[in-house]
Amino acid sequence: MNLSRKLLSLFVIGALTLSAIPSQIQAQTKESHSQGKYVTPIESEEFWKRIEVQERIPKLIKFLENEFEGNFAGLYVDQENGGVINIGFLSIPSDDQLIEVSKTLGKDVKVKYNEVKYSRKSLESIVDELSSTIDETDDEIGSISSSFA
Repeated sequence: MNLSRKLLSLFVIGALTLSAIPSQIQAQTKESHSQGKYVTPIESEEFWKRIEVQERIPKLIKFLENEFEGNFAGLYVDQENGGVINIGFLSIPSDDQLIEVSKTLGKDVKVKYNEVKYSRKSLESIVDELSSTIDETDDEIGSISSSFA
């Protein structure tokens, strides 16, 4: 992947996630907890809980892609606001259809459903098209604008 592709990906993903990328969180191993070392700014117990939830996300994504093909737009975890899992749909399914999300993540996990204009797949398609156009041109590109609103 060349530099232009990376920059375009960051531009599009930034537009999709709706929030700044949180600072990286560093943690000690679980054994160090008994020695009084804690993760900041969140407590170590909360940190490990979030890690456990994140380990379930690949299974959740596979389920959402299969169950809601064409409607599932993507997801991200908002760590800055307590680890809320934001799931985007082009059209939000009924509560009955989303029961499996709670089963996969656990009932105590906060989930927010968002109705979005563009799926991640359609945005990645645009990034691919722009990236190939940039790669094919010898011109200096001063700016890139979009009609996304």
